[in-house]
Amino acid sequence: MSILMKNIGGYRRAHYIIQDDADKMVAEGTATKHPGYDIYEEQDAEYAVKVMAPKRGTRKKADDQEATESEA
Repeated sequence: MSILMKNIGGYRRAHYIIQDDADKMVAEGTATKHPGYDIYEEQDAEYAVKVMAPKRGTRKKADDQEATESEA
C-alpha cells in the first residue's frame, strides 16, 4: 500500500492508495512520487499559506519615540 497526500480544507491529509492507482495517477500527471518513499502527492493541491510580511503603516508612535531615545 502506498500513501497519497491530499489537500482537504487547507490541510494536508494522508490516505492509503493501491500501487496500481498511484502509478496511474503519476502517468496521468495528477500526482508526483516523492523519491525514495512510497508516498505520492496530488499535483493540483493548493495549500493555505500564511503571509508573514508586516503590514504597511502598523508602526506606532511609541516605537518611533523609543528609537529616538536609544539613539540619543
